[in-house]
Amino acid sequence: MLRILTAVILLIAGLAVFAQVPDFNMQTAEGKNFSLDSIHTPLTLLYFQDPDCDMCHAVTDSLNRSAVVREAVAGRRLTVLTVYVGDDRQLWESTLNRFPEEWTNVIDATFSSLDKFTYSAPPALYLSSREKGLLLTESSVRDVLSFLEKAEN
Repeated sequence: MLRILTAVILLIAGLAVFAQVPDFNMQTAEGKNFSLDSIHTPLTLLYFQDPDCDMCHAVTDSLNRSAVVREAVAGRRLTVLTVYVGDDRQLWESTLNRFPEEWTNVIDATFSSLDKFTYSAPPALYLSSREKGLLLTESSVRDVLSFLEKAEN
């Protein structure tokens, strides 16, 4: 049923799954390895961010204020995965309080995602399905929210 719903949403949105989300090396603040395979919600928002990026702060605020994001996360239909691609673990850990505690925050200190994703600079938003198919790439907050609103209705 969920696959049919996803296909209908994609058809309505005029989008197609055109690639798989590649896994990469991530760690949690507790130092545990993290994998995309551990995410089981129907949708995952990969949010590549940098603590020193003003645009990232604006994206975080917009996503955090969005009722559709909050409701989808609370309903376990969406995982928001913030990914810091950098090697300043201390800086990253000191800024984790900027994100809602319902979001999952990881660090890619080995920069392994840079070989697999084509964004030029943070913030970069990618939306994927449960099957890890890419639904949106390098999208704006507006595009992500529009997609989520269609998916929720």
